[in-house]
Amino acid sequence: MILVIKVLFFLLGCFFLKNSIIKFKKKYLFFEAINDYKIIKYEYLVIILVPLLITIELFVSLNFIAGFSLSYIVLLAALLQLFYIFLNIKSLNKIFSNNCGCFSLQTPRKVTAKNVLNNIIILFIIILLYGLKIRYY
Repeated sequence: MILVIKVLFFLLGCFFLKNSIIKFKKKYLFFEAINDYKIIKYEYLVIILVPLLITIELFVSLNFIAGFSLSYIVLLAALLQLFYIFLNIKSLNKIFSNNCGCFSLQTPRKVTAKNVLNNIIILFIIILLYGLKIRYY
């Protein structure tokens, strides 16, 4: 069971890594997509938030791939997913002109309940894997 948990964390890390690399390559488009959500009034704070989100996602993915699924890394991953869930719920049924294409679950053109549900499922998988890790280690 321990091997299965490690493989699942590795796959989850690959999933996050793929998306963070795309966000890293398209930093400006990701900035525009996040800016479109209008969660922060001042653009200079969005300029700080976007690299922070990309860095956190890259850090989480590399740690999951390396097998370091420590409490604070899982907490960072869960907080990241909660942030995207909050964005999607706040913007439900809105259409956005900017989309980086970096992660359709997190920055879609039109936010639907399916996008929210997909992010909730990812959050559930993170919590479930960590719970299994605690139980079997």
